[in-house]
Amino acid sequence: PAYELLARSERMARLPSIDELRSNLDLLIGRKPPLVQQIDRGPGQREDRYVHLLGGPVQLSAAAAPLQAPSPASDLEARVHALEEEVAQMRARIDALTGDGR
Repeated sequence: PAYELLARSERMARLPSIDELRSNLDLLIGRKPPLVQQIDRGPGQREDRYVHLLGGPVQLSAAAAPLQAPSPASDLEARVHALEEEVAQMRARIDALTGDGR
């Protein structure tokens, strides 16, 4: 997204506004051959995205593919809890087999 470009490019060139960044992107898009291509918004995206063409044309389906959201922490917590219970059961079995009643 344009806001991310603005934040990441600050070390290389200070741009006063998002509008100026978009203006610069439009210049790069309008060059012959173009150096940047705009990717339309995907589902759940608030802004258009851009891809550079410095290495040649890109496959838009790969560039425009939405990033998969990481699984929620609650799923991970549930897995950890289940594993902790399984370890406790295994320890109880081992203790019963070895007669070790810690």
